[in-house]
Amino acid sequence: PANSQILRRHFLTPSFSNATSIVTLPSGSDGLTVAADGDLIVGACGSGTIYKVNPTLGTSLSASSGGGSCHLALDPSRTKAWAGFSYYFSYYSGSAALSEIPLAPFSNGIAHTITGGDTAVGTLAWDSSGNCFYTVSQSAGGGSFGILNTNTFVTTRLLSGLPAAHGMAYDPLTRTFILFGSTHVTQVAAT
Repeated sequence: PANSQILRRHFLTPSFSNATSIVTLPSGSDGLTVAADGDLIVGACGSGTIYKVNPTLGTSLSASSGGGSCHLALDPSRTKAWAGFSYYFSYYSGSAALSEIPLAPFSNGIAHTITGGDTAVGTLAWDSSGNCFYTVSQSAGGGSFGILNTNTFVTTRLLSGLPAAHGMAYDPLTRTFILFGSTHVTQVAAT
């Protein structure tokens, strides 16, 4: 009829094209961060290997992580990456130690034993003041959020039982952490 209105919903569906493989790594990949020089730092979860990939040349270097090799984070100095591991959950296997990976020059990681409220960390992120926070969980989420002292490697658990406590990023605009995992996204304000 002339008087009726038709409501239409338009959803934007992203499409990607021209995908280009940069490099095939022998141990696979899980975590990723970008080094200050533009190279990709890739963690091969379960293999104990960290890769430094030049995305322009498609070349890679490898180093032993020394401990964890799953989720990666670049610290505020931008001179080292950190790789966590959720060892005590069945989905991950290997060392529970946190790996400190020097980037200038890129070399083997240094293992740090984690103690405190949690004895492993999965993902790290730093707030604007330089405080280091962590999540730790199974791959499907359901874990803890807290603060990590990067001098003593002692954790202080602030929240537990969070479905989204798997991956994490810090948003400097809102000064909050965005946690994601297990089909959940959670925003956390840590003060």
